[in-house]
Amino acid sequence: VGMGSIDHLDILVRNDTEIRDALWTGGCYKVSDNVYMKYDDHHGKLTVCRDSGFASKGAFGPELMFGMTVGAALPDTPILLIKTAWGGKSLAIDFRPPSSGEGDYKGTKPIAFGHYYRLMIEAVLDTLSDISSYVPDATDFNISGFVWFQGWNDLINQQMVNEYGYNLANLIRDLRLDLDTPDLPFGTLIFERILNL
Repeated sequence: VGMGSIDHLDILVRNDTEIRDALWTGGCYKVSDNVYMKYDDHHGKLTVCRDSGFASKGAFGPELMFGMTVGAALPDTPILLIKTAWGGKSLAIDFRPPSSGEGDYKGTKPIAFGHYYRLMIEAVLDTLSDISSYVPDATDFNISGFVWFQGWNDLINQQMVNEYGYNLANLIRDLRLDLDTPDLPFGTLIFERILNL
């Protein structure tokens, strides 16, 4: 969801040359020239701002450095990051991909399996259907990648840990199908223990 403290980032900017060069103009935080953000009802150019709506108030999420890095690598390309995030959710239940079928977790109603997967797909497709509202003058787009940053809620349940690799593989296949992108690159940042690495 985005829990990195901007107060802590302020300290890092003062003390770390690499972070300062990436994010600081000398008087304030940089605003990306070519990276745009869409998260819930909030959208605009990527930057650090206490009330941007891209993360919890006074915080930032992993999209900040990811977006700044991608934007610097492709300076002439407009980039839209579509963030979907709800805290406290699992892959085994909440984001369960359709190919994994209904899970076997006591006390979980069938409708709950995959509920946030469906919301995520809906949010991405709705945003892309109105791309020019989020990226000025955009008339076309390519979905160039998907980043999955999740895992804590599966980590605390051994049954969820045991099926995480299976569910993650199905998530990748189902996303490629539902977003009509058969070769969609997929990146993950998850807890190593979940995949027994």
